Amino acid sequence: MPEEPESSPAEGNTRATVLLCDDDEGVRAVVSRMLEQAGYHVALADSAQAAIEQARAVRPSVILMDLTMPGTPGEAAMMSLKARPETRGIPVIVFSGREPSERAADPQQVVDWVQKPVDPKRLLSALERALNLRRGKQ
Repeated sequence: MPEEPESSPAEGNTRATVLLCDDDEGVRAVVSRMLEQAGYHVALADSAQAAIEQARAVRPSVILMDLTMPGTPGEAAMMSLKARPETRGIPVIVFSGREPSERAADPQQVVDWVQKPVDPKRLLSALERALNLRRGKQ
């Protein structure tokens, strides 16, 4: 089980919404608890289709997307999200057990790649980077 994060979202990120899309209920539970403790609001999706629906309904600040799910793969969900005007600007972080060198996702569609099992500091750093990019800070 990953250790608890020691930091909270940077100034201005308090209660940013993270859409966590993963088909593993245990992963969703652990990671959502970790993110909530770090000050984020978390919306959950257990499939790529649910992630598309949630992103349209919730308009999260950032999306954590698992690539390997039953049914529609995460790559297809990302393509669909980037094709829709209302979700195109939401940064996506790949959240996967795959190595980054095994990328099937278009690098132009993803802000970062966080590998499972999750390193809390790495995840929080990726989220901060995605939120800063969304705000236009580099």
